[in-house]
Amino acid sequence: MTGHYDVDRFTPGLFAAHEILCPETLKHAVPKRQAEFLAGRLIANTALRMLGFGPGKIGRGAFGEPLWPDGIRGSITHSKGFAAVWLTTEAWHPGLDAEHMPSPSAIEAIRSGVLTEAERARPLSNRDHVAVFSAKEALFKALFPLVGKRFGFGAAELESPITDEHLRLRLTRDLANGLDAGAAFDVSLNWADTRVTSRVRGPGL
Repeated sequence: MTGHYDVDRFTPGLFAAHEILCPETLKHAVPKRQAEFLAGRLIANTALRMLGFGPGKIGRGAFGEPLWPDGIRGSITHSKGFAAVWLTTEAWHPGLDAEHMPSPSAIEAIRSGVLTEAERARPLSNRDHVAVFSAKEALFKALFPLVGKRFGFGAAELESPITDEHLRLRLTRDLANGLDAGAAFDVSLNWADTRVTSRVRGPGL
């Protein structure tokens, strides 16, 4: 499920109006950060109702990850006024991420901070850089429930050529039981103008 939000129309009172708790760590954050958090939670609550779940509280874990009601696994993303939620009642965990094409300096930051040495050796376009970044963010969300801690971008590496609809990542090291180096994950890509949305299914919990 997707939606859009306008940071300029955000006020802190919207949290109370929609009965959504603003985390203590966000109460002094800039309006942009608060607005995107609220938008994600509003869309998530709507998606939960569509699946037959009541508007139960969506918690927040120690690493900022959403804590879902029993029987639900999900992922939330937001980028420049766009927000999306992917929920499932099945055993696997979804990973979802959206990114907009950034400035040239941000592309260089992705190249130096996100890509591995092998990936930097590939002839990747700016668009490819953003796709790999988004895919790795989505994979982190899909695997975090099993890994239980943060792991760097170098833990996954591009394995296949990138198309407009797909790329494949493989793990470069063991992350957890059943998540061994060499395990491959197919990531679906959806481009809408300058925004890419990445989706990947993690293993069953």
